[in-house]
Amino acid sequence: MPSRQGALTVVAEVKPELKTSLLVLLNAIVDADVEETDLFPFKALSTIHFARWLVLDDRRGRWRGPLDHPPRPLLLILSTNYDGSLKDHLSELVQIAGPGLGRVLGHCVGFPSQGMRTRDSVLKYLKQHSIKPATFYRGAPGRTVTQIKYEAELREKIEGFLDQNRDNLKDLDPLAVRGRSQEYVAAVFPDDKPPPPTRFKTLKKLLFVIRLLLGVLLHLPLLVLLRRHERRDDQRREAGRVDRLTPAQIRSHNEWIADLARREDHITQNQISNLVPVRPGWYRLVVLRAVLAAIDRLAPVVYDRGQLGGIPTIHFARWVIVGRGRWLLFMSNYDGSWEEYLGAFIDHASHGLTAVWSNTVGFPRTKWLLWEGSRDERAFKDWVRGHQIATQVWYSAYSDLTVRQINQNTAIHAGLYGNLTQQQARMWLRRL
Repeated sequence: MPSRQGALTVVAEVKPELKTSLLVLLNAIVDADVEETDLFPFKALSTIHFARWLVLDDRRGRWRGPLDHPPRPLLLILSTNYDGSLKDHLSELVQIAGPGLGRVLGHCVGFPSQGMRTRDSVLKYLKQHSIKPATFYRGAPGRTVTQIKYEAELREKIEGFLDQNRDNLKDLDPLAVRGRSQEYVAAVFPDDKPPPPTRFKTLKKLLFVIRLLLGVLLHLPLLVLLRRHERRDDQRREAGRVDRLTPAQIRSHNEWIADLARREDHITQNQISNLVPVRPGWYRLVVLRAVLAAIDRLAPVVYDRGQLGGIPTIHFARWVIVGRGRWLLFMSNYDGSWEEYLGAFIDHASHGLTAVWSNTVGFPRTKWLLWEGSRDERAFKDWVRGHQIATQVWYSAYSDLTVRQINQNTAIHAGLYGNLTQQQARMWLRRL
């Protein structure tokens, strides 16, 4: 059976007087090397794919004004993508990273004091402050951290074997070369087994689509009011619009963008954290929840081949509604640059993005929930940057692997088993 993958999002209120101390501590984790630091031993947590700590402070980018941002407390977010059950994940977190959790979360309201802190009290705090994501996408569904690392090593070993024996293998047909590779793997990895299947069967997909269509029909009454709300939102946008920024605001905004850019493109992968207020009123929140629920159900069934709407670079992504429905938090781990990532969204998943974020403040003008919106590339990218939050600490368990490589490695591993034709064996070799 493929492994279950989960998304933990812990949201805790920071004591204002401890904000500076918290930021100093988080910066110390990064300065000490996020993979090796004793302050928070991410590497020792064998089931974590990605993790991050971020502080949601009052920095609001260039979108300012009474309609744009409802009041909110100072928040600390712990986000992880993990294997197995939530219960086991929390238990591992407390057992292995308990002291680090205590030092970081000790800056937050309600966290047990040093004298009252026990394993059970910390577990209780994490459970009470965790929020289930409204949408959660997995780029390599069913693959554990252990499997991903193992299959990367397996591919590297097979490539090395083929390179070293190129002269002896050059006259053999593809099936014979595969056979030699199988013999080599059996000798080097005697406990190797075929990877578990990670895709839904056709019948399950069909049943899912039927349920999804029924859900859409149930929400049709909401669409009757849609255009009226879009026009009203356009009027609010014009009424609260700030046409000119002061030199100080422009300088502050440019410094903010430069700081975000400095945190990116250090490895093959990147991350983004985005926080934006939901448009006021019950209607927009209901539509937002309905759209996110549909995407959440759609992603693991239809997009189970490593691509989200044609985008093959997303490892994990989630939308979380926080602040009692007033804010929408988006967090993603992806390959390539920020510009490439946003460009791929616009080219391949514009309707989905627009359906979600058109329910939030300041998003480019939209029609009928799905159209325009993110198609306005410059406005969309400016909007995303304006609501992006700096991630203080970010960890990846396999920072040199892309989603394509992970899925390729699984295909190579699976190709060692079963009967293949000459053509299939040739295609298998081309993956190496």
